[in-house]
Amino acid sequence: MQLGKILRKFCTRDGQEVVLRTPKSDDLNGLMELINSLVEERAEISRPEKVTKEEEAAWLLKMLSSLEKDELFFLVAEAGGKVVASSDIHILGGYEKHVGARAVLYTKASTRYTKKMAVLIMF
Repeated sequence: MQLGKILRKFCTRDGQEVVLRTPKSDDLNGLMELINSLVEERAEISRPEKVTKEEEAAWLLKMLSSLEKDELFFLVAEAGGKVVASSDIHILGGYEKHVGARAVLYTKASTRYTKKMAVLIMF
């Protein structure tokens, strides 16, 4: 899938525009802020410690490469020029290659943007 491709735009009840799109390399800082804010919130995620820029860059490079090869589906929600949420679906391997694992990440502060995003991604 093309990097940075806009798939949908919508407005929240208070008029804030939200863009659902595939990620791009410029999202490094925004995605790092997202995961680190979840660590600070002590959200129920598998990451107990904040990521460094180097760790996030390596992860994002791997994700973007997989996205370009259509090995996963990955979206970010952007509002006010800031990444407020992300979601991805990975296809599992081996005997489970017919199964996808889904993740949706958003902070408490961004819930006004992500309820509609979650509904759009699930269908």
